[in-house]
Amino acid sequence: MIEALFATIALAPLFWLLVPFRWRKDGLALVSLIALGFYDIRLPAVALGLIALLFATTRLMARLERSSTWWVSFGGLCSLAALFAWNKMAPPGSADVALASEGGIALIGMSYFTLKAASILIETNRRTLPPQGFLALARWLLYFPIFTSGPIEAFKHFNDQEPAINLDRVMYGFERILIGCVRALVLSYYIGLWATPILADPAAASLPVLFLTMYALSLRIYFDFAGYSDIAIGLSALYGYRIQENFDNPLIQRNIAALWQRWHMTLTGWLRIYLFTPLTRTLMKRNRSWFRLSVIIGQIVTMAACGIWHDISWAFLAWGVLHGAALAWTGTAARDLGRKMPPTIVTWWRESRTGYALSTAITLTVFSAINILAFADIPTSIRFYRTLLSYP
Repeated sequence: MIEALFATIALAPLFWLLVPFRWRKDGLALVSLIALGFYDIRLPAVALGLIALLFATTRLMARLERSSTWWVSFGGLCSLAALFAWNKMAPPGSADVALASEGGIALIGMSYFTLKAASILIETNRRTLPPQGFLALARWLLYFPIFTSGPIEAFKHFNDQEPAINLDRVMYGFERILIGCVRALVLSYYIGLWATPILADPAAASLPVLFLTMYALSLRIYFDFAGYSDIAIGLSALYGYRIQENFDNPLIQRNIAALWQRWHMTLTGWLRIYLFTPLTRTLMKRNRSWFRLSVIIGQIVTMAACGIWHDISWAFLAWGVLHGAALAWTGTAARDLGRKMPPTIVTWWRESRTGYALSTAITLTVFSAINILAFADIPTSIRFYRTLLSYP
């Protein structure tokens, strides 16, 4: 990781000095392909093969009637889902893992690749994006700084840019890289080093330490994902690209919905656009009186899919369902409860500093409690919860 980071930084001046303007996008794609080969020799062939299939499929869809493109798109999405499942269910130590800093070298980054490829299939089927050329798809899908750990850069946002550089952008890039290294390689690592043994043996810890561990593990996830996003955004700035932000102070929000709107924003945005919105609309078309039920089902299914995307396991499925239930509570039951309470209490809760602090603390506690499932299997998580709740 460190060697790849230094190599990418060192190559930036050569890129600007030696590569002519008209070749910069294609040059970056070629360098990205070579870099992926250093991670895993199979990756270039697999990625190029998938891009070729995506190119051919979208061209075919453009020639078919709308009624036929749905089946082609559905078949492509099923193929991507099969690739994703095969990659995630590979033997331990050989596939992607939940946290980028924990490594994994076989087909690394394919979870992000499949989501981006799926978005192209869906947009082509919707006729909201015309078929793209092979090179345009390759530049976007192979772009190395965001291939392994995101953000999930939107095609149009990336494709419309022309790599440009100036001193301010270079300094900004170095600043984001430094922040990202501190977050992902220092803070996340040492928090994990401290908290992991406590999670494995919660009975040996005191109640305050258990609560601190619960919050610390959420910070570990945040520093890891946000740190790698910082590095990707910083490296992209060195190469003239503006990459979408991925985190916006999520852990100081006063409800779980606001937290998730600012957490891994490119992923949650993808899930909202391509899963939650079409699912809820389909349910509501069947029966308009199902509005609340449709939203609840949509939130739970979407977050369950988010959990499975991170890892195909019962623990991550439970993680997603519980986060979906928390979102459903915020969007339905909590609002109903607020309408029934005295207006003075509601105003105090919404507008006072104390109310803000309390709601933020409750949100972080619920979020952190559920996140235990992201670090342990279900039996270990239950043991931690039981120990936490057994104190007088």
